[in-house]
Order: sequence, then structure tokens, then C-alpha cells
Amino acid sequence: MYALSKTPISLETVQTLIAAHFGGQAKIERYTELTDGMYNAVYRIELADGQRSVLKVAQLRNLRFPHVKKL
Repeated sequence: MYALSKTPISLETVQTLIAAHFGGQAKIERYTELTDGMYNAVYRIELADGQRSVLKVAQLRNLRFPHVKKL
């Protein structure tokens, strides 16, 4: 789901993050955006060795949402 609040990231960026956290040999088999939610971009990642992970990317700090009130 496209939303201004979501920060999309490229496959190349995801591969860099995966290599940093799972080792340089880790290769992405599947990379799927999970489209529910309104504020964060979330991706399901399946590695070639069978490991699965979820990557959550927060929105940019400078975004303001006038319809959201502080509690």
C-alpha cells in the first residue's frame, strides 16, 4: 500500500542490511512488502538458506500528521 508516511527501500538497500546483519554470504530469495498498516514500511524477507525475517522501516522524522493528536 502506498502512503506518504511509508519509507520505501530498494532491494539493493535490503541486501546491504541483510549482509550486515546475517553475513556477507546471505542472499535474498524473496522480498515482499507487507501492505497492512499506515505508518511504517514492512517487508518479509526469505533468505536462500531458508531463514526468514521481517524488516520494519520507520517513517521519516520530519513527517507531520495533522489528524494525529498527542495524548
